Amino acid sequence: MAARFLRNKLFFFIDGERAKQDFINPVGNQGPFTGLNGGFNSPFRDTSAFGKLDWRIADNAHMFYRFSYEQNRNVRGFIQNSFPAFCQREQYPGSCYRPGFQYREFYPMRCVSVYQVSAMELLTQPRRGYSIRPRPSASASGSDPFCLTGGADAFCSGPNLLAPQKTFQQNTQAKYDGSKTIHAHILRYGFGFNHIQGGGFAKFFALAPTVNADVIDFNPAVQPFAGGAGNR
Repeated sequence: MAARFLRNKLFFFIDGERAKQDFINPVGNQGPFTGLNGGFNSPFRDTSAFGKLDWRIADNAHMFYRFSYEQNRNVRGFIQNSFPAFCQREQYPGSCYRPGFQYREFYPMRCVSVYQVSAMELLTQPRRGYSIRPRPSASASGSDPFCLTGGADAFCSGPNLLAPQKTFQQNTQAKYDGSKTIHAHILRYGFGFNHIQGGGFAKFFALAPTVNADVIDFNPAVQPFAGGAGNR
C-alpha cells in the first residue's frame, strides 16, 4: 500500500507478507527399529514487513526512512530421519536513514542498523501446530552417540541436545559520499563506518541426559539368565 501525506512532498509505502506451511517430517529407522517408524508435525511460518517514508524537503534536499522486519520459524531435526527436533526461530529487524542535500553538488549520507536473533528452542511441551512430547534422549547402534551425523545411528529419539541456544548479531553502518566537478573532472570522496557485534548463549543437555547403546544379535539360549531360550 502506498499513499501521500503531502502532495509532492511526503509519501509512504507499506508492504507485508506471510507464509504458512504445514507438513509431516517422516522418520524411517534402521534395523530392528523399523516398527518405530513415524513422523512429527513440522510447521513453517514466515512473516515479513516493509515500510518506507519519503520526504522531499526542498528542491535541493531529500530524506527517507526505511524499516524492515522478518521472522521465520520452523520445527525440524538437526539431521534427517531422526526424532530429536527443535524449533528454529530467526528474526531480522532493520532500519535505514538517508538524508541528502545539494549545494552545487549532491551530498548523500546513509545510516543502517540491522539486528539478528537466531534461536533454537526446546520442544518441552505441546504447542499450536506441534505434536512432540520429548522424553530423555536415546540413540542406538551407531558411531555418533549424540545423533548429529546423518545415517550414523539406527534410532534417535528424545529432545535435541543442541537446544536451547541463541545467537545475536547487530550491524551498524554509516556512509557518506560527496562529489565535486572541477573543470572536466569529477572528484569523489567520502567515508564509511561498520560496527558488528555478536554473541550467544547455549545450554546443551538442558532437559535430560543422553543415553546410547549398541545393537547386537541376541541369543537368549547362551545368556547367563534364568529361563534360557524362554527369554524373549
